[in-house]
Amino acid sequence: RKRNMRWCMVPDKFKRLKELGVRQDGIFWWNNNQDQFDLSFTRSPDESCAAFSVAELGEMMPLQTASHQVDNQEWACIKFVRGDLPKYEHLEMAQTEADARGRMLIYLIENKLIEPPK
Repeated sequence: RKRNMRWCMVPDKFKRLKELGVRQDGIFWWNNNQDQFDLSFTRSPDESCAAFSVAELGEMMPLQTASHQVDNQEWACIKFVRGDLPKYEHLEMAQTEADARGRMLIYLIENKLIEPPK
């Protein structure tokens, strides 16, 4: 199970994206099963959150974002400033690429830099 979590975010971040109004149309789902979240292909009728993959999260990001692994350890997701000089506006770090992208998406929506993807 831990191995599967490398390509998707942890459940609490997905819950936050759902609260922020991000569309819930992922291929996988986190299903709440007695206060434990289980990863599944099917959506339960209770408290489910889309378990977006790295690719699905990337499709929701603005063009000026990029992610990469730093020294074979943590992942960085960077929001760049438009222009000729390479500058960044915000940086999120996490243990997985999906978590770094998800944190960035949460930051961008909470700070009203983008609208929640619908």
